[in-house]
Amino acid sequence: MQIRTRKTCNFPRIATFLGVLGVVACLAVPASAGATAGAMTLVFASDSTHEAAGNVAVPVQCLGPDNGFCSGVVTLSRSGHSTSIPFSVRGGGREVLFVPLRLGGRADHPRRVHGVATTDQALGPATSAKQFLYAR
Repeated sequence: MQIRTRKTCNFPRIATFLGVLGVVACLAVPASAGATAGAMTLVFASDSTHEAAGNVAVPVQCLGPDNGFCSGVVTLSRSGHSTSIPFSVRGGGREVLFVPLRLGGRADHPRRVHGVATTDQALGPATSAKQFLYAR
């Protein structure tokens, strides 16, 4: 006599489905993290700056939603000297940051300063904006 059993569960099919679901979930997380990582970025609002009492006045703008903040560090360098300062600028806002760096040189000739703004992100790596600024 032969006993027939009925399959109630197809384990290979369920295992395949769960495997595919796991792969899709793993791919979705980095994609969403990358989209969020670029959401807040501080950029230099102009390529012109000026010296004010031993500081360099740097106009900046935070690109991102107005309910967030761009936070990080701005670094200016010239002639082998560099100075970094922390910043926090409201999303969509413009501000002038004062970085303590003596420019030296002739004031009647534009002096080139290298600027780097590194913005921390809630998810993912920090973003950086680099630009040459010309002080008059």
